[in-house]
Formats: sequence, C-alpha cells, structure tokens
Amino acid sequence: MKKILFLAVITFFTLAISGCGKDLGNNSNISSNSSGSGSGSSGGGSSYQSDRATLILNNISSNPYKFYFDGDYQTTISGHSSKSYNVRTGYHVIRVVQASGYTFYATDETYTFTAVAGGTYYCTFPEDSWGKSQQE
Repeated sequence: MKKILFLAVITFFTLAISGCGKDLGNNSNISSNSSGSGSGSSGGGSSYQSDRATLILNNISSNPYKFYFDGDYQTTISGHSSKSYNVRTGYHVIRVVQASGYTFYATDETYTFTAVAGGTYYCTFPEDSWGKSQQE
C-alpha cells in the first residue's frame, strides 16, 4: 500500500512540474526582423512572405517598454528606439507597458490592428499613434 501511495505522489508531482514550463516568448505569429526597420524582406521564400506583414514599433519615450504580442511577452524595447517584426496576417493585439521611469503607475497601452499581407504597420508609443502604409 505504501508503494502505491509513494508512486501516486511521485506521478502527481512529476505531472505538476512538467505542466509549468510555458514558453511565453515563442509565438509563431511574430518573428524579429533582424535587418532593423525595413520592409520585412529578410530572407524566406514567397510562401513565408505571402502571409506576412511588417510591424514597426517606435518607442519615443526615454524609458524602456515591455512589448507583448497577442498576449505573449516578446522583449523590452529601449527608450528612443525602434524594432521591426514580421507578423502573420490577421487580427493582433499589441500591449506596451513602461518598464521603468514612472513615479506611481507604469504607462500601459493596448493597440489592435488587422494585418494584411504585404502591409506595413507603424505603432508609435507611448502616445496613441497608429499609421499604416501599404507596400507596393
């Protein structure tokens, strides 16, 4: 009886521990455009690019902001800098949260957009600014 109880406890803890390893930074709907703020044509075949758009984030604050894409943390964007990403087409939610430099409350802003293949979408924060430029 003790052996069965011991095995049950070990099995429970093994299952509990293995269920805790969610990788928040691995969202297949977004990939970093390592070439900087460009058109998003950094490699990949036409099948990869055909369902992609470019998202350009521009942090105009001197403070860093945590960047979340579709609910998943991606990175922290330094103050006065930009990042470019290739994103899948469709509806997306962007959230930016001030990481430091606030007195009482961090600035926390959420933006939504629907990406169209080949489109370029700009998000400038912390001001509520959105812009879209269709690539030709």
